Amino acid sequence: MDPKMGTPPNSPARPPIMMNSNLPTAVYDAPPLHQERPLSVIIVGAGPSGLLLTYKLQRTFCNVSLMVLEKNDDVGGVWFENKYPG
Repeated sequence: MDPKMGTPPNSPARPPIMMNSNLPTAVYDAPPLHQERPLSVIIVGAGPSGLLLTYKLQRTFCNVSLMVLEKNDDVGGVWFENKYPG
């Protein structure tokens, strides 16, 4: 490495960092985090965890669109598929 140049020999020199005040400060105009906006959620599984998450999202958020996907004919998850005891 050449101490005068600061780059290894036989490598291209780094371009200088250009400061441009005309660039926007944000990449896109997003609403503030505290502002309410529509929310779409897909929940996979209608077992106890999926149902609890659905309930909590409905109670917590105002503008939420929920879709719960379940492979069985009814809710319950593992408790629906298996018969206990046995």
